[in-house]
Amino acid sequence: MRVQVGNFPRGSAAAEVNGSSAPDHRSRRSGELGEVRARHHSIVQVQICSRFVQVLSGSRSYLRLEVIELGNARINKRVDMIALVAALLIFPTGLVLLTRLHIGPDGQQRLYALGLDRAVWMHLHRWSAVAMTVAVTAHAQMHWRVICARVRRAGLRLSGNTTRSDLVLYFTVAVATFTAFAAWLVLPRSLRHLAIDLHHLSSLILLPAVVTHVRPHLRWLLR
Repeated sequence: MRVQVGNFPRGSAAAEVNGSSAPDHRSRRSGELGEVRARHHSIVQVQICSRFVQVLSGSRSYLRLEVIELGNARINKRVDMIALVAALLIFPTGLVLLTRLHIGPDGQQRLYALGLDRAVWMHLHRWSAVAMTVAVTAHAQMHWRVICARVRRAGLRLSGNTTRSDLVLYFTVAVATFTAFAAWLVLPRSLRHLAIDLHHLSSLILLPAVVTHVRPHLRWLLR
């Protein structure tokens, strides 16, 4: 029995199968490539969208931080302006009370100084001191970390921006404030004069320390 091997005649079933296999393979390949491209395109779109969301959220947080810093800067400036105005009242009235109504043989018996009653000078000095105490307390609270860091560096003798005038400022503010309110509200008359003397002495030391501290920031305050 002979088996004929050779080319199939055109139009036979085998020829149709062999002829249609190549286009099917190409179409299947192109379909797979299309799916890969579509999947890659969707991944790129997701990455772009997620990146856009990150940038947008980051810009919002940045703007939020900018608003907070701007608000803190405005509050800080207003607090410092209140402290500056109060200081411009405290130190002149304190000097008048010291030189005209305290020291000298008849200083404490005088009732008038520069045309004003003793009570007027006392009220101007005390209530401006109350305003300055509130402003300085708020200022210290906003810069508490900086103050603690400077005191720590000074105590450990580390290098930094801490100067002796800063330490003198912190110490004399505490002493002057404590002795002032103690003599005004707490201490009996027998101890009041000692507290007033300590208050005057610490305030005289405090004055140049305040000038040294405020001078670098004066242009920013007056802007």
